[in-house]
Amino acid sequence: MRNTFLSLVFIFFSSNLFFAQVIPEIQRPLVTKIAATWCPPCGGWGWDFFEYLVIDNEAKATMIVAHHDGQLVTIAGDAFSANFNSPYQPYFYLYNDDLGVSSSNVITKRAEVKDLVDVEATKSPVANAGMNLFLTGGQLVINTKTKFFQAASGEYYIGVYAVEDDVINFQQGQGNNAVHEKILRGSLTGDPFGALLMSGDITVGSEFTNSFNTEYDLWNLDNLEIVTIIWKKEGDTYVAINTNLSNDFVSVGNVNILLENASMEIIPNVTSSKAIINIDLEKDLEVVKIELFDQVGKKVSDVFQGKLPNGNSVFMLERNSKTAQGMYFVILKSKGEVITKRVIFN
Repeated sequence: MRNTFLSLVFIFFSSNLFFAQVIPEIQRPLVTKIAATWCPPCGGWGWDFFEYLVIDNEAKATMIVAHHDGQLVTIAGDAFSANFNSPYQPYFYLYNDDLGVSSSNVITKRAEVKDLVDVEATKSPVANAGMNLFLTGGQLVINTKTKFFQAASGEYYIGVYAVEDDVINFQQGQGNNAVHEKILRGSLTGDPFGALLMSGDITVGSEFTNSFNTEYDLWNLDNLEIVTIIWKKEGDTYVAINTNLSNDFVSVGNVNILLENASMEIIPNVTSSKAIINIDLEKDLEVVKIELFDQVGKKVSDVFQGKLPNGNSVFMLERNSKTAQGMYFVILKSKGEVITKRVIFN
């Protein structure tokens, strides 16, 4: 995987539109499992316990499995393990704190972790990051904006990570075709703990913009989440402060990415009331989403979700109370492949 870090805000399509980031003023704790594919307990009680954690906490916490060794090891996973001082595996952490889980206490620890996550989710955040995820020219571009909701002091970083679900790989205790959840695939910033935001005193309301890009052909976008973690460096340790995640991948401009056997037209593409979306396919598409986005990247409506047969399909795009005058983007997504077309309501 080849990564590039860009220090400036990335504005990259010809109409000079900018998709504004929504920065959630919420606390979303980080739950990390340290694992290795050769480790029997990682595929035994540790496997079951993490599945319980996902069921209980996925809506309120960011869940990551960081492999420090074995077939799913990454530089970032190894760095997480070292940063948390994990003595072995499986090991479980809330932020940087050892949860003390063992094979003999998984039932009580399951309830304890849920209670801890619920409490954390009620807290006011020091900072958080919003993001936009763009697909263009075979690249995944991540624009981030970090805001401090409280005054702070210290050395703060933003890390951006690819986390993938349903990864088929060997796991001792589960077999050759184990379905791994929330696998840390790597850091997208060129460093396991990200890019420096600020060192020193930070005032309330301070904002910092960054942009990162990477090739994404190693992952299934349908199962991919991009995770941001705000870290505070204390001595040699990076302390997790808050997280955010998104899987809202948007294509920009008129770039068609990968969908070589499909075409889409908007007729007319300038209209006062309605238009026709005309799609031609050379082969069936099993999983399709067609969505309408406005200029700032906010989804306005769902047009279609389901299977499309080969040949011609037609959908009506009608203006409603949410579609004011201006430019919009009709986006067709299928298994990480994307077509985007513009439409203007006048």
